[in-house]
Amino acid sequence: MGTVTYHKGIATLWLVIFPFILIAATFGWKWTRWKAGGKIWRYAIILCLLRVAGSIFSLLSINNDSEHIAIAEAVCGLIGIAPLSLAYVGLLRQIDREEIMPPRPMALVPFACLIGLILAIKGVSDSSFSHYTLNKLVKAAMGVFLTVFVIIIFHSDWLFYELSFLRNFQKKLFIAIALSSPFYTARLIYAATGDFS
Repeated sequence: MGTVTYHKGIATLWLVIFPFILIAATFGWKWTRWKAGGKIWRYAIILCLLRVAGSIFSLLSINNDSEHIAIAEAVCGLIGIAPLSLAYVGLLRQIDREEIMPPRPMALVPFACLIGLILAIKGVSDSSFSHYTLNKLVKAAMGVFLTVFVIIIFHSDWLFYELSFLRNFQKKLFIAIALSSPFYTARLIYAATGDFS
C-alpha cells in the first residue's frame, strides 16, 4: 500500500469540495440559461469535472503506480488552468460591456488557452514519470497560461481605473474577481513551481 502524502490529502479535499461547486455551477448555468453571462458557467463546470477526475486519479495512484494513472492525473491538473482562465475572461467581458479595452486582444485569449491545452496534453503524454521529468512542451504550456494570467490582471486593472461608473452587477463581478484572484494566483504559482522546478 502506498503512502498518503500532502498532495493526496489535497486531492481528498478537492473530492469533497468540488462536487458541491459542480452542483452550484450547474444550477447557475440553468438559472442564467442563454443570457449574456450564461456561458461563463460552462468553464466552472468543466473545471469542477477536471478537479474531481484528477482527485480520483490521484487517490488511485496510492495503490497503483501505473504511469497511465500518473499521466491522467497530470493532464487533469494542468489543463484545469484553461477553464479557470476562460472563466475570468468571461467575467471581464461582462464588466467591459462598453468595450473600453480593445476587444481583439481578449478575443485571442481563448486561442492562447487552446494552444496551452494542446501543448500540455502532448507534453504530459510524452513526459517520463518513471524519472519524474517533464519535457519542454509542459513548460511551454505553463508559459502560455502565465501569459494569459498577466493579460487578465492587466485587463482587470485597466478596467478598474477606466470605468468611472459601474452598475451593480459590474461591481459584484469586480468584487468576485478581486476576492478570487489570490486563489487564482496561488494556483498558478503552485503549478508553475512544480513544472519549472
